[in-house]
Amino acid sequence: MRDAIDPTVAALLAWPEDRVVVQTRDGSWTAGELRGAAARVAASLRALGVTAGDRVGVEAAPSAEVVAVLLGARALGCLVLPLEPRRARVLARQFRLAVSVVDGPTGPNEVSPAQLLAHPTSARLRAVAAPLAWSICTSGTTGTPKGVVLGSAGITEMIANVQQVMDYRASDRVLSALPLHHVYGLSQLWVCLATGATLVLPPSPLLVGDLERWLDGITVWPAIPSTVRALVAARSCRRPRLITLSGQATPARDRQQLVTHFATTRFLQFYGSTEAFRVLWTTHDELVAEPEATGRPTPGMTAWLDANDELVVEGPNVALGYLDEPELTRAKFPRRGQFATGDLFRRRGELFCYRGRADGVFKSFGEKVIPEVIERALAAHPGVEACVVVPELDARSGELRPLARVVLRDATCSSAELVAFLRPQLPSILVPRIALVEALPTTSSGKQLRGRG
Repeated sequence: MRDAIDPTVAALLAWPEDRVVVQTRDGSWTAGELRGAAARVAASLRALGVTAGDRVGVEAAPSAEVVAVLLGARALGCLVLPLEPRRARVLARQFRLAVSVVDGPTGPNEVSPAQLLAHPTSARLRAVAAPLAWSICTSGTTGTPKGVVLGSAGITEMIANVQQVMDYRASDRVLSALPLHHVYGLSQLWVCLATGATLVLPPSPLLVGDLERWLDGITVWPAIPSTVRALVAARSCRRPRLITLSGQATPARDRQQLVTHFATTRFLQFYGSTEAFRVLWTTHDELVAEPEATGRPTPGMTAWLDANDELVVEGPNVALGYLDEPELTRAKFPRRGQFATGDLFRRRGELFCYRGRADGVFKSFGEKVIPEVIERALAAHPGVEACVVVPELDARSGELRPLARVVLRDATCSSAELVAFLRPQLPSILVPRIALVEALPTTSSGKQLRGRG
């Protein structure tokens, strides 16, 4: 396969000079300004001895300067790793980076965005062809974060495929408070550059009190379930024409609140992972008719269930594999463009319905327990704000039993009430012990961390 120019850099080179590409709390950057900044970054990295194929990590704060660093490193042909700020230095050691771009005091093999942007170059931005483009770290909910490698050619196809569903427009202003080190957030940059839409980067996480100000004039909002209720609370803001939902499944009651409040807004729900980006999609109307539906394959993708009901997907939205993990790559990517998701599904016509993580399943008295089945039943109770189900060792029987950690929305709700609510819905073996907690631990991308009880 021929090496491909990074599609984000190629798209930026085609933008009109004075078009606003990125807006942050500190102001707006036009295409001309961003091209100049990315060119200075590329020149600075080159002066440091960085060449095409080298690994460059970037502490991915939501800023135009970071966008310039990401694009400048890609223009040089580097494999770019956007890093979660609080783990940037740990990940830099794990993935043996040639250079880390970090905010604040720098050490060996580290440089700040300001230092890179200070290069006195008048050179125009150019892009070097390189097959490997980005390595995006997984959230680490199941262990040590892994670097998922994406290629330039695959990103080009992926953008074209999801755009058939989303229909971003050059007139759109896309509000993305999603982390740039996460594929859902970073992809907003990719798609905006490809379509001519303006990317609006508020502080991340976006403060609820600032939401109405940031939503003024916004036409597209990519959201995760934890931000849905904040959007509904911002009642005076202009209605976006499109809201996309991804991450963990959005509870039905929250989706209904969105639809009631934003009656003229189009809703799309996506399923995917860092390894297989936006591989299923569905509309809200379909979710009303089939509440358990997760979606159908996005254009260009195929999907099926293996003998154990694990979802396997194939197509250009699938990554190339894991960085420095050849054995794991062979296990999870059986062949090029194919990925075994580790998620259990069932079919309802052309739609796939998510059941739970295959690696979260455990046996209790010989019966298979899928924690997400219990979580969905609990989430339907009006007094439940959030919950997570984990296995807990029962001292008397020596068997694993389900334990539900629950954050209440209604303080008057009791554990006994929740158990009584679940009994008619679930087999007795699936009715969990309830532990009321004040909060559930989550990753920076909003995913709930799991562990044993």
